[in-house]
Amino acid sequence: MNKESEKALQVSLDRETRNQSKGEVLYKNFLAAFSGFSDSNLEEKIKPKSFRGSIESVYKAFKELREEFPDKFPGLYFSDKGGTPHSKELERNLFMLGAFEMSGRENPRLRYLTISTGASRAIQTLLEERYGESLKDFIPISKKFRELVKNFEEPKSFSL
Repeated sequence: MNKESEKALQVSLDRETRNQSKGEVLYKNFLAAFSGFSDSNLEEKIKPKSFRGSIESVYKAFKELREEFPDKFPGLYFSDKGGTPHSKELERNLFMLGAFEMSGRENPRLRYLTISTGASRAIQTLLEERYGESLKDFIPISKKFRELVKNFEEPKSFSL
């Protein structure tokens, strides 16, 4: 991740966060989900973690996050067309994450989303600088997001 991308992400966050709108609350908690924050991060300072998950699992995880933390994800709505949740708001935020070189799609069919350790560090730094006083609020979102994606990624057992 380069300085230009970090600056563009900050400008975007500034634009999103004017007047503490629903967009700000949604965007900062969207970033928090991908940040990799955990309890140990606060004790041992920042230990960013990379992320890799299928796009389908990411959408399912955010749908669950919206249900568990409705105040953290205002304006995030899903439709279940075709059995998989879809959200225009989430799609827009995922696009912004990619546009600022914070995420990658390492595969030709774009089935998996990746966040490098460097991008995770940049997200954490941005959240610390912008919302340092409420950093502990991001931990449950980040931990739950990664737990949900992991659960959705594990193969489903079946019997013959």
